[in-house]
Amino acid sequence: MKFADAKEYFRKLHNILSAIILVPVLSFGYIYLEAGYANNPMSVPAPADVRTYLLAFALVTLVAWSVATFLRRLKEIRQLELLTDRLSGYASAVINRFAVASLGGLAGVAGLYLTSDPIHVGLFVLVMIMLSAWWPSASRVCRHLKLGKEEREWVMKRAG
Repeated sequence: MKFADAKEYFRKLHNILSAIILVPVLSFGYIYLEAGYANNPMSVPAPADVRTYLLAFALVTLVAWSVATFLRRLKEIRQLELLTDRLSGYASAVINRFAVASLGGLAGVAGLYLTSDPIHVGLFVLVMIMLSAWWPSASRVCRHLKLGKEEREWVMKRAG
């Protein structure tokens, strides 16, 4: 990702991440409202069928894979010499993390659509909470990349 300063970096990164999250959120909203859950309470869960287990497993697997991949890439990114290279690598890793976790959110949406099991609502909400907790800020970037004093100042001073 090309950027002139930290403000542009965070603006571009946040725009991309917002677009990634928008797809599962809109899909979930449509399925949830179309199924009539907004007007009627969800039914008590019956013994789940195999689709519920498979889609819940897919969601958990995708989220866990996104975390593991991100942590592995973070170690590689910290080894880069230039700050701009580290920031670009970090942006790529975060975008990948959000994309894979959003696919997990879509698995929750598919589970709700196919099975109407309320467990998928809970799993989807949990994924959205995790994504909001992972949202990159200047301090989070500095902490993840273990930036030195001058680099930290450059990111923090120009990010706001």
